[in-house]
Amino acid sequence: MVLSYKPRLKRIIVIPSTLFIKDNEPIKTFKVGQLARWCSIFRVERIIIYQLDEEYRNGIFLKNILEYIETPQYLRKYLFPKKKIFRNVGVLPPLRTLSHSKIHEFKKIKYRDGLVLNKVGRNKYLVYVGEEEPVVVVGKPGRKKRVVIKITSSGMGRIIDRHKVPYYWGYTVSMVENIFEALKLEHSVLKIGTSRLGDDIRKIYRKILRIIQNKRYNAIAFYFGSYDKGLLEIIGDRDPKNFFDIFVNLVPFQATKTVRTEEAVPIALSIFNVLIS
Repeated sequence: MVLSYKPRLKRIIVIPSTLFIKDNEPIKTFKVGQLARWCSIFRVERIIIYQLDEEYRNGIFLKNILEYIETPQYLRKYLFPKKKIFRNVGVLPPLRTLSHSKIHEFKKIKYRDGLVLNKVGRNKYLVYVGEEEPVVVVGKPGRKKRVVIKITSSGMGRIIDRHKVPYYWGYTVSMVENIFEALKLEHSVLKIGTSRLGDDIRKIYRKILRIIQNKRYNAIAFYFGSYDKGLLEIIGDRDPKNFFDIFVNLVPFQATKTVRTEEAVPIALSIFNVLIS
């Protein structure tokens, strides 16, 4: 078991709602699972899906499958009702992240996702964590059913914010109306647009390193185009410098006509995993 800590720079990917729309099932679900694997391997903490070409339904499909696979197996049947959208989840690969750890590893990690069952006292709740017997925890879950708990020295659990877990603890998924909404992130987020029309990564990687090292930013967001539209076309052929802090070509001398979104994601994450680690 590897205790993988969160990176100093939070990693975000921004993808179009049309991703995998041309694929048939069960290949489509499988590909979403592969995307989730890439995100987990490179410690992505947030996935933003922007609607493209008014494609809402496929975006919801992506969001549901990404959230399903990110949820620990022992909680899935309680949090996801039986729907047609989940009919092929059997092809999804396991993530094997710390939040999906085996029950015997729980005591070493001291953190675990659980399901709030009922209240048993003032700020005390029974939480199901995959064992036969639920854990008594203290805290305020609010309206959330799924919570993160930390086992204290007394053997009881305490509800904590997932952002306070020191280890990489999976990702969250959200959906916005268009790419311009996805660009409205905090000033502390470094926005990187990926495009074959961008600056050659070999020529600007030192500049990127300098930007990262000044510690002005606490997160980095990677923006990707679709299978038939690059980012420039999506933003209306306007100057990308008005939208992105860095506009970069991560695959100089590509030998294929296009680089698919699902290919560009691991390429970007792997390159920057080296640059910013």
